Parts: sequence; structure tokens; C-alpha cells
Amino acid sequence: MLKTALQLLTIWIARTQGRTAQRRFKASGRMAALRGKINEKERDGRPAAELARLTHALWGLDHYPSYLKRWRDGDIAELEDQLERTLATVRAARRANKEEAAGVVETEKLRELRDPANWRVGDVVAPRLAKVLGWDACPSMADALAAPRKAAPARGVLALLDEVVDDVYSIDVLTPAFCERLLEAVDGARSDDGEPLPRANLDVVGCSWLGDVLLAVGAQVQAAAHPAETLGGALDWRHAYVLKYEPTGRDSLVHHTDDSEITVNVCLGRDFAGGDLLLGGVRGAPDETSARVDRVAPKRGVATVHLGRHLHAVDTVTRGERRVLICWCRSLSGARSSVCPCCWMNRRAGGASAGDCICGPAWNS
Repeated sequence: MLKTALQLLTIWIARTQGRTAQRRFKASGRMAALRGKINEKERDGRPAAELARLTHALWGLDHYPSYLKRWRDGDIAELEDQLERTLATVRAARRANKEEAAGVVETEKLRELRDPANWRVGDVVAPRLAKVLGWDACPSMADALAAPRKAAPARGVLALLDEVVDDVYSIDVLTPAFCERLLEAVDGARSDDGEPLPRANLDVVGCSWLGDVLLAVGAQVQAAAHPAETLGGALDWRHAYVLKYEPTGRDSLVHHTDDSEITVNVCLGRDFAGGDLLLGGVRGAPDETSARVDRVAPKRGVATVHLGRHLHAVDTVTRGERRVLICWCRSLSGARSSVCPCCWMNRRAGGASAGDCICGPAWNS
């Protein structure tokens, strides 16, 4: 408790003393506020009540073994059909993932990237970050990642954070040279079909270790700046992928939130104009519907770290090619095991601590 209080006090002092000098954004006068919720069902034309009914049914089945004895046969058949459709979606996604992995083009650069033992720490990680994490003495990235991960924020990590927007931090993570080596490897791994999907999923192309690096960074920033966000658990899951924005393809991204507790957004380059990261309010916070939009200009090798529930967008890239490495970090042992998605997404007051969530202790003791 004392350590957490000291961390929060340090952040508060940094904000009050250095906020003006640290910020590198300007409010956008041309964009509407980043607000509202993206409704995929509205886009797809699916029934709006499907998820609510399925959730009620699953909750009932979980709590009462004889739950369906109260149901008519036609209602049970409808539930069975919905579960079959859901299972079919899961199986189709699994097949698609395997097909994507099978489609990876093997190249020498990709094979070199895959093995963390091939990479010296100083060639990959920004020097100050490597020193703070204790990786600077390791012979290779494989040795660095094999070392025990620190649950509490490493001493000195706060000094590396630049608060570019309220509760949003930038930190030097990757060397510019490694950013280019990464792009060369993943670009050769598969053809670019222009689809707005994570076509360079690091797990799919066999470069999981780099996702682990970003998870370690996200965990350090979360422990130092957002200790309550995971509801007591550690960040223990990640999904990392590379995306491209360019005028002739996908040139921007609409406002949204991420399915993560913490998002690590690393700019990989290359030469481009536009493409600023735009930040609005935070879902479940008083400023969720704020009209304010802040702007952060990407810089190669630098990560912008924000809450997954922070509304954000990517402004239009008007020239060149903007590449980005995204890592979603989740706490399966904390937030994802304590509250339902609704309480998690909206950070309702009380939540699991008050025991009133259907996934909380009052219903699962």
C-alpha cells in the first residue's frame, strides 16, 4: 500500500510540475469529439438481444444445474441453435488462424527475427529502458526474457515516462534500426492484400518473444501509472501485431476502444505525414463524453501507452507509410476473472469490490 501511494504521489508531482513542458500534443479544431460506442451488430444487422439472452442462459446454467427444466422445449432448441452457431464461429476462427499461419512465407530475415538468441539487447531495446529493466547486462534478448519478470514497477521506470496526455504516457522502447529490421521481416512474410486486419500477427509469424517484450513494458507502465486497472491481478496475456496506414490503402482508423487493460502502441516509421494518434475520453470515467480531442505525433521506436478503454483514433495519413506495432495487454488473473464484460468495460463504481457483479464473489463463492 505504501509503495503504491508513493508511486501515485510521484506521478502527481510530475504532472503538476512538468505537464506543460512534457506535452507534445495540440487540441484538434477540425475533428468532432471522440465519443460513442462502436456497435458491430448495428453494422452487421444481427439481432440486438442475442447476447443478452445468451448471457442470461449461461448464467442460469452455471448456477442452477436444473435451470432448463423451467424452459419449454422450443426455447431450449433455440438456445441450442444459438450455442451451435457460436461454436461454429469459434471453430471457423480457429481454422482461419491455422490457414493464416500456413500462409506465412519463409524468408531468411524472418527466420533471423524469430530467435531472440540472435539479438543483442542493445540492438533491440532502447538503452535507458534496458538498464531500468536490468536487461542491459544480458547477452541476448533470450537471456533477458528468461529473467524473472518484476511485478512491481522497476526503480527508475517513472523517470522514463513522458505524460503526453492526461494518463497517457510515451516511452522509448525499440531502437530505430530494429524497427526497420522488424518491418523488413514481417513484410516479406506474407503478401499485403490491403485488408484492415493484423496481417502481421507476431504469434502467427513465429515472433512471440517480441510480444513478450511489449507485455513486460506494458506491465511496468501499468504498475507505475495505473495500479488499480487490473483489479489486483497482473498483466499476463498479450496480442501483438503490425499494421500499415497509407493514402492508397487504409489511411485512418475510426474512434474506438481496445479489448485490453493496457495498450502499447509503438511507432515503427516509416516516412509519413499525418497519422497522429487522437485521444478522447475514457470509457467509464467522468470525461467519457468530453468534447476535448488530444493529439500525439508518432515517433519511431517510441511507444504510446494508454488504457484500453481510452477512446482513440488514427488521423488520416496524407503521405508515405505509417507503420505501427500494437500490443494489447490483458489481466486474465485479475480483471478478466473478477467482473463481467459490462462492469469491466464501464468500470462501474463498486463492481467486484462491492460484490454486486454476477461474476463477483457474491455469486461465485
